[in-house]
Amino acid sequence: MEVLRPQLIRIDGRNYRKNPVQEQTYQHEEDEEDFYRGSMECADEPCDAYEVEQTP
Repeated sequence: MEVLRPQLIRIDGRNYRKNPVQEQTYQHEEDEEDFYRGSMECADEPCDAYEVEQTP
């Protein structure tokens, strides 16, 4: 197949180009190697470290 003369398909009197099939490879969504296995140092930090004050 050439780029300037692609294969044509005729359906109900209309011509369509037949595009080459392109296979796409995907990595696994969640690889176990991507996760951090060390200790969680920030787990002991308080979540409410800041006080919020409402102003008029």
